[in-house]
Amino acid sequence: MLDICSMRLGFILLFYLFVNQVICQVLGCTDPLALNFNSMATQNDGSCTYSSITLKPFSSRLLQNYLPEISGIMKFKDALWGHNDNSDCRLYRIDTSTGFVVEAVKMNGGLNRDWEDVGFDDSFIFMGDFGNNFRGNRQDLTIYKWRKSALSDSFVVQDSIRFNYPEQKDFSIVSPNTTNFDCEAMVVVGDSIYLFTKEWGKQGSAVYRLSTKDSIQNATKIAYLPVGGLITSACYNPKFNSIVLLGYSDLLQPFLFLIYDLNGFDFQRCNKRKVQLDLPFYQTEGIELLDDYTVVIANERFSNAFIKTQESLQYVNLSLLLGDYYKRTLNTVNFTDAMMRFEISQNPGSSQQSSRLIIRGANRCIPIQQEVKVLSETGATLQTLFMGSDSLVLPQVSPGLYLVGNAQLGYVKWVVE
Repeated sequence: MLDICSMRLGFILLFYLFVNQVICQVLGCTDPLALNFNSMATQNDGSCTYSSITLKPFSSRLLQNYLPEISGIMKFKDALWGHNDNSDCRLYRIDTSTGFVVEAVKMNGGLNRDWEDVGFDDSFIFMGDFGNNFRGNRQDLTIYKWRKSALSDSFVVQDSIRFNYPEQKDFSIVSPNTTNFDCEAMVVVGDSIYLFTKEWGKQGSAVYRLSTKDSIQNATKIAYLPVGGLITSACYNPKFNSIVLLGYSDLLQPFLFLIYDLNGFDFQRCNKRKVQLDLPFYQTEGIELLDDYTVVIANERFSNAFIKTQESLQYVNLSLLLGDYYKRTLNTVNFTDAMMRFEISQNPGSSQQSSRLIIRGANRCIPIQQEVKVLSETGATLQTLFMGSDSLVLPQVSPGLYLVGNAQLGYVKWVVE
């Protein structure tokens, strides 16, 4: 009888825990920088939307003539390396302070039909020979593998990965720059390679996954990103599991596509934000992280009857957009049991002096003392305040939209009229 009662009690307890966990999971937008941020959401559902923003590079360097068709770059052995997308089978080491090429290494054993992006893991360098924009009918899409330890004049290909897209059934020749099965971007993560296609017709990007191990594969489609442009390169931050895609529009207006809060590489339930770049008529082709907040962008030479742009490196800082998320990721504190959260108390039509920040759900187990930040709409810290009790009168600011809170308890929107 005791065993039966114990089993019933255990079942009831498990059922209670399951129901409680389901109730506590609130789907919604979890990014305080988003227009539709939900301070009550506990799980990102990928629904975040953002205001438009344009970033301007803080520095630039012209490149030497060795890389007129630079297509991919990578940071390797504390140096920046780049490659062309024509028949040139060399990797070039670039002095980022001057833009000069200081070393050229022949990549023996691999053909450059259309090298588009480069990456590496602990053992290998991966070179993506998968450009397919000319006729759209390539059946020899290849990723070459070279051992990292063999970076020298006798660098010889170790292996290769041949793959195809199962969704492509028709291999008839099409007009240049019309296929949806072109690709210029990849990242290598663990034992997987993620490809981001360049859809000339749909102006989107399908995400495919490959294994780093198998020599012949069918690429597996795992997601679709409505980027509204042509994706040309990608870089990955393993520290925060975030990806930055690079691309441009039909009119050569470059942009970034930020992907973060990417749990389990679920591209549907993550934050996705498009950011315009103040680089008109730049054919941006390569991107790499220099640190957590800085990316370097390479553009190839472009000219027509009206425009001429020389190949160069452009440096862009992303701290305004990713800084707060990175800090919250590093300083995550679980306050689920206390159910503490910030709220704004504000009487409609009253002066902003009556705006008050309140902590709801506080208990004596967790100290009330909190450092609180007032952020601009783009995430820049405007003021840092100290909260010594469960409420705080907010300071006077200009009319606009603000975010108030901290990394531990989250942020709430504060609208000042």
